[in-house]
Amino acid sequence: MILMKVSSHVTGTIVGNNSSVINEPIVFKMPVGARSTFPNKDQVLQNPSGFKNISSLCMKMPPIFPRSSTLKNLGRLAKISFEESESHLMEIGFDGENYGKSKVFLPDLPLIIKW
Repeated sequence: MILMKVSSHVTGTIVGNNSSVINEPIVFKMPVGARSTFPNKDQVLQNPSGFKNISSLCMKMPPIFPRSSTLKNLGRLAKISFEESESHLMEIGFDGENYGKSKVFLPDLPLIIKW
């Protein structure tokens, strides 16, 4: 995957080389808040929801041909899957989805959160 560093107010932000492809999601990485930034790397990051880790990410979108190499490589290298769909939808799974619960934000937001 080819990524490029860009100037940003957030140090270390990296943007994928697909940023000029307007019909697919832009790929970026923001290392801020990663576990490696804490002195105790075993420290659990806590937030009000109680979620600890993103365990899955599925992006559903209309067919895009050809897909950029950045998007293809991201699907191969990360815990991210891409599926064809008539409309856009993102499904985010937290902590292995062990509770079998979900929150659907449709139709206001194309998002489903599972935990």
